[in-house]
Amino acid sequence: MHTEKLITTDPPINTLIDTHCHLDFPQFDEDREGVIARAHSAGIMKMVSIGCHVEAAEKAIEIANTHEGISAAIGIHPCDISEKFPEEFKVIKELAHEKKVVAIGETGLDFFREENPSKMAQFDAFEKHSELAKEHEKPVIVHLRDATKEAKEFFTAHHDFSFVTHCFLGDWDFAKSIFDLGGMISFTGIVTFKNADQDLLDVAKRAPIDRIMVETDSPFLAPVPNRGKRCEPAFTADTARFLAELRGEDFQFFAKETTKNAERFFGI
Repeated sequence: MHTEKLITTDPPINTLIDTHCHLDFPQFDEDREGVIARAHSAGIMKMVSIGCHVEAAEKAIEIANTHEGISAAIGIHPCDISEKFPEEFKVIKELAHEKKVVAIGETGLDFFREENPSKMAQFDAFEKHSELAKEHEKPVIVHLRDATKEAKEFFTAHHDFSFVTHCFLGDWDFAKSIFDLGGMISFTGIVTFKNADQDLLDVAKRAPIDRIMVETDSPFLAPVPNRGKRCEPAFTADTARFLAELRGEDFQFFAKETTKNAERFFGI
């Protein structure tokens, strides 16, 4: 399944959306315009650029305001939470009024490293982001790492908001719990890796077509056949083609349906 023959050069379909990229990152400083142009050439006409802290949020909004088809999401990543969070979150709250901001986040829980912010601080920030999203009637982009049990508990207690678990890496039980609460999941190029977890591939096969989206998380996680390179939004098409093949669906159908999902979810 993990072979380059699945990655074909089809004519641009002008429908795919990269639902999670970091166009503000310094990795794109030297050729950001070229990155955006290549995305358009590959048929990715819309992108959601994620700002993970105050400066990044401001940059994401600036990029969105100066490029048609690019929207912004803003928040403070769980790994970026510090003693300055209350002050920084005030800025995020002000930026949430910006027209091109279509989502709050990424926020969530990351317990991968011991030096990460405390669980209490992350839970508090997660709740504040979700409350802000409800206030503005926007969805929440959720980051999770080594926090499946805790995330289930949070979602169960605070499930009255629209959310997507980005870069989904869980099993079917976790995916189903998300679907049962009305949530979405989004896949990155990780599904194309030769060592991709079988539980993840099982979810990718079984997930209802109306509950999934595609993303790059660029500049990270470039899919096959570009693994190891700087990832960019144009590579959304590679992951989408792989997922369509994995699911036994026509690529054009898969692209159209996941794009409809993203447009509905983000209101774009």
